[in-house]
Amino acid sequence: MIRNVLITGTSGFLGYNLCRDLGETFTLFGTHHESPLNAPVQAVTPMDLTGSLKPVEGFIRQYGIEAIIHCAAVSRAGACARNPYLTRQVNIEGTRALATVAQQLSVQFLFMSTDLVYNSGPGPHDETDADPHMIYSESKFDAEMEAFRVHPGTVVLRAALMFGNDDGLHGSFLRENERDLATGNVLTLFTDQYRTPVWSRDVARAVTMILKYRVRSQIFNIGGDARVNRYDLGLLMADVFRWDADRMIPVAMEGMTADAPYLTDCSLDCTRIHRETGWQPTPLREALEQVAREWTP
Repeated sequence: MIRNVLITGTSGFLGYNLCRDLGETFTLFGTHHESPLNAPVQAVTPMDLTGSLKPVEGFIRQYGIEAIIHCAAVSRAGACARNPYLTRQVNIEGTRALATVAQQLSVQFLFMSTDLVYNSGPGPHDETDADPHMIYSESKFDAEMEAFRVHPGTVVLRAALMFGNDDGLHGSFLRENERDLATGNVLTLFTDQYRTPVWSRDVARAVTMILKYRVRSQIFNIGGDARVNRYDLGLLMADVFRWDADRMIPVAMEGMTADAPYLTDCSLDCTRIHRETGWQPTPLREALEQVAREWTP
């Protein structure tokens, strides 16, 4: 059984939540870059994916790391579009370098990718449908391929739009929406972009199953049970969190965003991971209600 797990990007939303949710099953270690760290881990090391990974390699050896969950990335579509060179250095070159270290040290490598690699045609999409069309999703898809090239045992998790609680520093879209409404803003929400939003705790359960069953050389979609557009999701969140739905404005994607003009349906078919591990997501409303019960204002 794998025990010692390194999570990269522990100061981000996903990294923080994986640390919080996996701590009872694994002994966790973390990396961070520039942001403050507030994740519950045994030890942490700085990591710069544009530089040398020798210090990280030493850290892996020192603590007997058996698996790496790679979450660190340039992940904002707008930031990626504005700085494609940095995006490539971090998301592709950095992932390849870290996967190479993992291969050399016989460490399992799990790479967190995104549902935004899907673009062509209506969903839900299975894992063969990838067709990225913006700098961020192209960099994540290329990173997947590079990881497999240098570490054939890699497992890629293409995670859907994610929600959950947070440390108040790097929240999910739930936190962003709450803050916008609290400052008196309206939310413009797409009626023609479809996703399968997933609870961060369900992502942690998927990771646990993959490590438990020692799955290798696979790509999995990790999404929720409901294919929903962003406006209908907003109305559901308003009902659960008691937000003012009247300040949620339905809009069409066309003409509203330059970062992701084509991504109208990134909904996921998660049959493969259910078949391989038995994983299935918590129903969307039930998951949101659980998050609301634990919500930290």
